Amino acid sequence: MNIAICPSSHGFGHTSRQLAVGKLLIQQGYSVHFFSHIPKFVRHYLPEATVHECFFDVGLAQPNPVEIDIHKTLELLTERCSSAKINTIATALKKFDLVIADIPPTVLEACRRNNIPCLAISNFDWAWIYRHFEELLPWANTFASWQQPHTALHITPGPTLCHFSKVITIPPLAREYQPFHFPQKRILLAFGGFESEELISSLPEIPDIFYLVAPPNIPSNRKDIEYCDTVSYPQLISGCWAILGKPGYGLITEAAQAGTPLILIPRDIFPESEYLRQFSEQNSQIWLQNSPSDNGFTDEFIQAIQHIQKKGPSVPSSFQGAREIVKLLRRFSESNFSSLRQ
Repeated sequence: MNIAICPSSHGFGHTSRQLAVGKLLIQQGYSVHFFSHIPKFVRHYLPEATVHECFFDVGLAQPNPVEIDIHKTLELLTERCSSAKINTIATALKKFDLVIADIPPTVLEACRRNNIPCLAISNFDWAWIYRHFEELLPWANTFASWQQPHTALHITPGPTLCHFSKVITIPPLAREYQPFHFPQKRILLAFGGFESEELISSLPEIPDIFYLVAPPNIPSNRKDIEYCDTVSYPQLISGCWAILGKPGYGLITEAAQAGTPLILIPRDIFPESEYLRQFSEQNSQIWLQNSPSDNGFTDEFIQAIQHIQKKGPSVPSSFQGAREIVKLLRRFSESNFSSLRQ
């Protein structure tokens, strides 16, 4: 059985969590084809999958990990969500037995128009996100209409998925825990694949603290920032003493799963942040009030480090979202995915 996995082109989180699904599907004997805007990232983790480079959607255009560019978002929406683009996507997907969409609206619409079995999976949908921005309301309404015919799996934590024909809630979804250990104390800098060199360069130099960056970040000239491209990201998350990053779904779930202390910079402009925060704080993760460019950041950051030193690692968690998805796919496959066809 051939399955296409189509993550949103926004950041790394949608792709990284679908890697967990893809890996388990391959282990269960499915043929997995990944369509992603970061194909090298996918091939490194899933060498058994067929990988195609593809930019399905926009999400929210970001000049850096904590800001949104609405004007650029509107430009890209016009380019990537045209009827011609949707038809091109449909041509690429019509040969598959099932499409898993996390959660590009163009993929959902391409499947609807061409009667391709499609299962949506996400912790939020872009129609819900766009309703929080006045300039994006017309697109929110369009995306809502594209979502309506489809069945969706809502992975927690996150707001309830909207405008789908049926929504099934499942546990958190994260890549498999990969134990690792660095011999020295390191703080991983994790900002989701967005341009973050300026943010990283503004971090304070702290005695006995070394930072670690990995692709897609580039090496730094600072002596207290090391570059690592030889181990997987799940290994970095489990192997580092602590993590500093932005509050994204993949980061908070994988850090909680590994029991690695996580310090998060504020990102309240993003509507889903309050849902991530609730989950994050339940897992003893620390939310700062200041970003690295703010005057109060250094003192607050040092206090967070001191708190971690006193408290020690968190208790690791175990998330079964990927297994629940495969169980549901087995159930759907018994009827040849007829319940997912439009």
